[in-house]
Amino acid sequence: MNKWADFGISAVSYSQDKTKIHKLKVHEDNVESMGQAVEKRRKHILAGIKKGQTFTTVFQKYGGLQKGEEVNIIMIDGEEFLRTDNKKEKSDYLENLTEY
Repeated sequence: MNKWADFGISAVSYSQDKTKIHKLKVHEDNVESMGQAVEKRRKHILAGIKKGQTFTTVFQKYGGLQKGEEVNIIMIDGEEFLRTDNKKEKSDYLENLTEY
């Protein structure tokens, strides 16, 4: 298995209005496997990306985790959003990750 990113994100918890992610389940990419899920707040992911850390979404499939899309910061009107696409929408969007 090749390293996909520094960390994989497997689940998200959104704010009440569903525009921003509140918390995420994050796994360290250990090359041969993904570490146990650790809950992180949105601000930690934003700070990590700004420091050069890489994040990708990961999905349960066929009894294991599968790589999804790269997570980036998109700036809209001076506000930061976590997105796996390049749409200029004022909301976080990480594919169709499991919500918790």
